[in-house]
Amino acid sequence: MSWTVEEAYETYDVFKIRTAEDPEFRALALKDPEAAVKQLSGLDLPDNLDLQVTENMNGELEVSMLFLSPAGEEELDETELIETAGGAAYGSLILQGQLYMNLKK
Repeated sequence: MSWTVEEAYETYDVFKIRTAEDPEFRALALKDPEAAVKQLSGLDLPDNLDLQVTENMNGELEVSMLFLSPAGEEELDETELIETAGGAAYGSLILQGQLYMNLKK
């Protein structure tokens, strides 16, 4: 079964809350984020998605997702890279802290 956009958003929202409120789930999310997501949703992450959860110096969790190129896809040479360079997308979210606590109310 594959993810729908709605399932992804719902799981992400629950993920944020559980990591903030449940120390055991937080530890699982830091150790094995894919297992944590599967525990919430019952679904495996797509093969081309690398999910990383880290804790910064303030004890706040940061979640980043990296979408990997499909297997067998060739890398661009230097000329092609220069011609197509337009930026990159990177997502990160701090799950705890004053801003999160204000949103939670």
